[in-house]
Amino acid sequence: MGTYKQYSKEFKEAIVKKLLNRGSQTVSEFCSLNNLKPSTVNGWLMKCANVSGMKSKTNSSKYSSEKILKIIAETYSLSEEDLGVYLRQNGLHSNQLTEWRSSFMSLMNQPKVNLSKKDERDAEIKDLKKNLRKKDAALAEVSALLILQKKANLLWPSPSEDEEL
Repeated sequence: MGTYKQYSKEFKEAIVKKLLNRGSQTVSEFCSLNNLKPSTVNGWLMKCANVSGMKSKTNSSKYSSEKILKIIAETYSLSEEDLGVYLRQNGLHSNQLTEWRSSFMSLMNQPKVNLSKKDERDAEIKDLKKNLRKKDAALAEVSALLILQKKANLLWPSPSEDEEL
């Protein structure tokens, strides 16, 4: 049996963060440089993916839309070195910035929906609502007439009912 080495939670998280920001380095190269087995690091990666601090979605959710737009604008014209400095100062990752930029561009490239333009369904809905109001009014009128008829029969019974009694 091989020796089993235990690592602290902080060490594991630090390795996973380094792994996520390794650049063009492969996982095998990264593991050999850090004297770790790839299977061990992959296991840590899977476990740490469920930790709230490791999720990229929770990191991006702490930024408002205005803040994200400001970050995109500030980093748009920066050189690669200046961008790296900016990202480190603000605790951001390059993949977050790339994701935000692509999301912004996809939103800007969506066709604009003209809400003021009416189509044939709007006219049909209007006609159906008008017919429904008419039918509701007619039903209310028939119900009122039926109630009045019953009350009138109670007050003045018809002659055929008198003969039966």
